[in-house]
Amino acid sequence: MKQLLTVLSLLCIGVLATAQTTDDYLKQTLQYADDVSEGITDGAYFQNNLRINTNKKNWADLTNYSEDVNYYYEMNEAGIMLRKILVTVTEGNKKAFKNYIFNDKGEVMLCYVDYVVNDEKLPQQSTFFINQELLAFSNSEEMVLGEDLTDDMVSVASAMYLDAIKYRKFFQGMMIIQLAN
Repeated sequence: MKQLLTVLSLLCIGVLATAQTTDDYLKQTLQYADDVSEGITDGAYFQNNLRINTNKKNWADLTNYSEDVNYYYEMNEAGIMLRKILVTVTEGNKKAFKNYIFNDKGEVMLCYVDYVVNDEKLPQQSTFFINQELLAFSNSEEMVLGEDLTDDMVSVASAMYLDAIKYRKFFQGMMIIQLAN
């Protein structure tokens, strides 16, 4: 019985430590994202901008469509480190502000999207990643972790992650061309 209580105590401590670690990681990620945003405001990063359909003509089935992609990055002795990609998508009276945050290894840490329709802000959706794995999904109302993630949440998070990777690959190609000249 004493051994069982010891095992249960250790399991409870492990669960609490993991929860604390996850909570700490989420807080650190949000702080890092705030620091990157502050660096952008302060002009600490290089910035490249790409505009798609600048004159907002109808694009396929989309009315008044355009994309404005901003890449924020550092260049130093260690190389080029992408910090954030901000994509502003406009379609008619709807806007989406897609944010992708990258760590020092170039891995996606955080993706979040703010939506505005008819000048009204809708709930934000956020996804947190660690070592290229989905850790948490959040909307403005709740944060969902691990096993509690629904298929819909995983699907949204996967799409956000894949978009971040596509934009990152485009940035890498753009930098190869830029640095070759």
